Amino acid sequence: MIVRLIYLLLFFLGENVSNLLGIELQNILYFFVVFGILAIVLNYSLFNLFINRKDEYYIILVIIVLFSFRFFSGILSDSVRSILVLFVTPILFLLVPQNIDGVKTYNFKKFLMSLLFWFFVIECAIAVFEFFIKDHVFLWVNTTFDQISNSDGAFRSNSIHGAPLTNALLVTIVNSFIVISNLKSKYKLFLWSLGFIAVLTFNARIAILLNSFILIFYFGRIFFSTKYSVNRKMIISIGVFIISLIFLYLISSTNIGSRLFDRELFDQSSGEQRLAIFDIFDYYSIYSFFYGISMMEFNYIKDSFGLLIIENFWINILVLFGLVFLISLIFFYTRLVRRYLIFYSFKDSLIIVSVFLIITSINNSLFTQFFPLLLYLVCLDLFRPIIFNRIVNKRWLS
Repeated sequence: MIVRLIYLLLFFLGENVSNLLGIELQNILYFFVVFGILAIVLNYSLFNLFINRKDEYYIILVIIVLFSFRFFSGILSDSVRSILVLFVTPILFLLVPQNIDGVKTYNFKKFLMSLLFWFFVIECAIAVFEFFIKDHVFLWVNTTFDQISNSDGAFRSNSIHGAPLTNALLVTIVNSFIVISNLKSKYKLFLWSLGFIAVLTFNARIAILLNSFILIFYFGRIFFSTKYSVNRKMIISIGVFIISLIFLYLISSTNIGSRLFDRELFDQSSGEQRLAIFDIFDYYSIYSFFYGISMMEFNYIKDSFGLLIIENFWINILVLFGLVFLISLIFFYTRLVRRYLIFYSFKDSLIIVSVFLIITSINNSLFTQFFPLLLYLVCLDLFRPIIFNRIVNKRWLS
């Protein structure tokens, strides 16, 4: 029960909801760390978990070493929250059983899949509702980002989880898995369309392009597949054509997705800011950040280059926590992800990895929130054909 409650809160107690309730994000992080560890101790054998889930343990160990190093070096101050963001993900992912080995694990994975779909629908529905009433249901109070993202006056939905870009990231992650899944085509197209219109309301340009690419990939795979009859391909083609016409009408008749269509992809307020961060390395060697720096130095570097935020997860980690930690994190997360990718085809793996890496590299969501990475890992687990085809109702499957 405690594990289900934790995941229910994970999906729906987003930053914007917690702001409305007056709950500090750092308190939420402490809550998930404490109750996550408690749930692991009460529900699992620590020895068996270590034998079967070494990668998660190694990630936790690397983060503990980082915390200890910064503490004894006197540079831990003000970076505790950033470390907690990294720490929560592997702990909470350990709560998800790797395989179905009984009724308990089957029911939990079925519950988690239902929770995931309901989250996706509610997240997208709130975004669309916000756009059409031109107001936010859950106010996001981080005005630093607003100075950049809303400088052109275009309305952007916030939905549940913080910034528009973070929500666009979440929806795009789920959309990429939906398209490669074994769902019937009509359900795929409906869910993709719901996700795409939500991304348009978030006004996130790269996410709009990536979701368009996801649909093109899906259509191409159907068109060149021998699995589908000519009549089926024709019906799907007509469906994709109608959906495209609907979105073209919405785009032309409203200002939805206007930041992509009314402005250059790399404008001064946003796109050029993402490129400007690389100017740091014109003045600092990458080895200057070998073991990381203090938060005070981190903020000084940002201010020196006129950056309100560094919209790149990898550079945030490199500069603040150091090259050694970044390499260690990449190494063990690569091992963890590969453990699940072996269940996907090469083409499907290419899509879900490429989409994730591209969209996480153009904003700092993974640096400020743990949920996007955790959602990606949960999707990797649940959408494995060997799992997905067992826990999803057969009438939904093709």
